[in-house]
Amino acid sequence: MYAITLVGAYSIAIGLDRIAHFWFFWVCDWDTLHASIREQKWEDAAENSKKHPVATLLKHSAHHEPGDDIWDALSGAAPQIEGEIQKRISMISAAGNIATMLGLLGTVYGLIFALQGLDQANMLERSARLSEGISTAMITTAWGLIIGVPCLAVHAFLASKAEQILAKVESTAALIAQYKKR
Repeated sequence: MYAITLVGAYSIAIGLDRIAHFWFFWVCDWDTLHASIREQKWEDAAENSKKHPVATLLKHSAHHEPGDDIWDALSGAAPQIEGEIQKRISMISAAGNIATMLGLLGTVYGLIFALQGLDQANMLERSARLSEGISTAMITTAWGLIIGVPCLAVHAFLASKAEQILAKVESTAALIAQYKKR
């Protein structure tokens, strides 16, 4: 159960980190940012997005030479931005699966303990061994599910939010490409 608790604590730490970034640290007024880009007020756009990964797009587009393809400059930023937005989110899913599997392992261990040596034990020892083994099996199963199911739910929630942010970043890249050509 300690291993399952450790996996749960790890996933909570990652979840809190991603929640803090998605809703608090990376605050970006997308409408204002897009309006600044349309008006080609690049300093205002940079100021509006300075803490958000979308600022990487603006930095890459600022180093764009007029004769070069703007998409080449922006595509260089894409892997960096995607990596920053999706950072460790898949680890929450892995933690959920690991917690569930550790719970299953505890179930198997508990049943092995419960059934081991029953043929040589008297009636009182059999009852005690069965009770303890089945209790261990059920507790670890429940604990694995108590940790695993919320981890998988949080993963789905954060992955969805990351996709929304990536879609906004992509639309911003298209807007930058459109207005940097002029």
